[in-house]
Amino acid sequence: MIIPSAADVIRAWELGKDRVSWYRAMLMLAPTYPDLPFDDLAEMSIGERNRNLFELRSRLFGDTLHAQVKCPECATIVEFDLEISDVLNMTSGVTFTEEYEAVLEPFVITYRLPNSADLQAMDNVGTKGLNSPDYIRNCLKKVQNRNGETVLENVPEKVIRMVKELISEKSELAELNLDIACSECKHEWLSNFDIVEFLWNEFTLQAKQLLNQVHTLASRYCWREADILAMSAVRRSYYLQLQNDVE
Repeated sequence: MIIPSAADVIRAWELGKDRVSWYRAMLMLAPTYPDLPFDDLAEMSIGERNRNLFELRSRLFGDTLHAQVKCPECATIVEFDLEISDVLNMTSGVTFTEEYEAVLEPFVITYRLPNSADLQAMDNVGTKGLNSPDYIRNCLKKVQNRNGETVLENVPEKVIRMVKELISEKSELAELNLDIACSECKHEWLSNFDIVEFLWNEFTLQAKQLLNQVHTLASRYCWREADILAMSAVRRSYYLQLQNDVE
């Protein structure tokens, strides 16, 4: 995996600060796949996309996530750590090019796993939520009846629900639910961890810190933004320390 540069982090934040979640995920991953067109990147399954985001987070900020969630019972803020290596070890390496076939009488169905292009399609028509039947229908590649006839447009809702269950079983990391316990009221619940939102918040913080550094060094030395961002973090830090010593 190619690690995004300082300039890549700022550009992703700049382009994505007013965009929806799936688009932000693509912006964060784009520098790690420089030869992959954006539309092709969007065809990566949600599970594989999230797996890559976890790996990216580990490379950029370390293996341990420090997160928090509000208890739904008493509103206490519960802090917890999550080891990314443990999360990645739970997956079996499903690739986004795979298709699956299932016999759901009276149909033989070929389907794929959901991807970001599906989320975009749902945004375009104003449909929200991964449980939408239209979202699942987008994943159907071929549907044949007992006579071998293609009936892609006439699949009953019952079959769509069955396909949804099959997709859920195979979509590793498309959703990550964690067991959380509140230390105050002892309430226990499953909490969904959104790696896109979490990593985007870290990208935002990093981008703003980098821009503050650019402002400080450019004001002091009249260096160009591109030259400052091209420096290693160690060099930028040293120049900033020199500036602080002068002040």
